[in-house]
Amino acid sequence: MGIRFYCPNGHKLNVKEFQAGQRGICPKCHARFDIPFASTREAGSKDLPIAKEWEKKAKAEGLFPFDKKETKPSLDNINLNALSNDVDLVPGFLEANAAGHSGIITTEAMVKAASHDPQPVPQPMPQPVVPRLPDPFEGPADIVWYVRPASGEQLGPVDRDIIKRWLAENRIAQDTLVWREGWADWKNAGDVFEQLASQKNLFGF
Repeated sequence: MGIRFYCPNGHKLNVKEFQAGQRGICPKCHARFDIPFASTREAGSKDLPIAKEWEKKAKAEGLFPFDKKETKPSLDNINLNALSNDVDLVPGFLEANAAGHSGIITTEAMVKAASHDPQPVPQPMPQPVVPRLPDPFEGPADIVWYVRPASGEQLGPVDRDIIKRWLAENRIAQDTLVWREGWADWKNAGDVFEQLASQKNLFGF
């Protein structure tokens, strides 16, 4: 049956009973009001004369809402936390969404409509790219190498084939110092050889 009443400017309105006590906006004149808890007009009644007078004056001044196009807002810009019972909403949106609601849109209906917006799909975090080390064996095959393990002894001179064999046999650790002809100083093996650098990046040290 619903609740029948007039807006402040005399337009007849009809809403569902569960909307009693809520705030609403008239889709014709955009006047704000509190929805009563019981009907205040009879069924089949017409708009009050004040409504016709208001529309006539609004048309004369070029303010009647149906005489101009309204820009319809996007629900993406609605902050649900900022909605209040004042319902300060754009008239064009109310008119577009009032169908099936007896010409009135309420705060509750606004929140319900906004809740159907699709949520953005979270994107996976990009995986860090481990930079590749330059090839330490680049250059002539007879370049001289020296190795100084943690025990303090110094091995060399040796060629790159022996260094590769020692790497395969795990005789060179990350903290082993190595030097090759052309370098200004000794270097940690973990900063030189790719297979040792990948282990260092995997465990974080």
